[in-house]
Amino acid sequence: MSDEELRRIDQILRKKLSQGVGERRKSHGDYHYFAGRFLLAEREYRHALENIDPDAQRELYARCEHNLGCALAGMFRYVKAAECFSHSYELSRDEKTYEHYLLAMRMGSRRDEYLRVVNENKMDQDQARKLEKKLASLEEKMIGENGFLLELVESLDEDRQDDFDKKCSEYIAELENEYRFEMMSE
Repeated sequence: MSDEELRRIDQILRKKLSQGVGERRKSHGDYHYFAGRFLLAEREYRHALENIDPDAQRELYARCEHNLGCALAGMFRYVKAAECFSHSYELSRDEKTYEHYLLAMRMGSRRDEYLRVVNENKMDQDQARKLEKKLASLEEKMIGENGFLLELVESLDEDRQDDFDKKCSEYIAELENEYRFEMMSE
């Protein structure tokens, strides 16, 4: 190793050693989150929160709560994610965190509960309209790219198992034909 590489490693180690337990656990949680290991990220964020004083390290605590919410949302645990985003927002007043809170509420709550939260104040209503526009845009894009997947979900939602099985069989046959064609053309 060169001297420059050794200096860089030394800097990283010194930085890690100067961090508190909560900050290190948050870093570990971030690592797991970005690797798609949401359960491990959740555990690290929870340990981090146990080791951070919310009064003394308000910003760090808020970031941990936010990231915990992201990990929970990644596991489709939207109600718990909404709670984390709400706690984070109370500490940070970050608009993006509030948007995440509304999105988690929209995804994880009953419609009447979501509408109650949105109707509580004007800011919720404005942000909810923006959120609904974003969701409609994403849904439109998804229908265009993955219309088949939405048809499948609808057939399951409507408890049409026979229709679901038929669509899956047709799709698998289509994929098999595409694969054969690609193999033949090589």
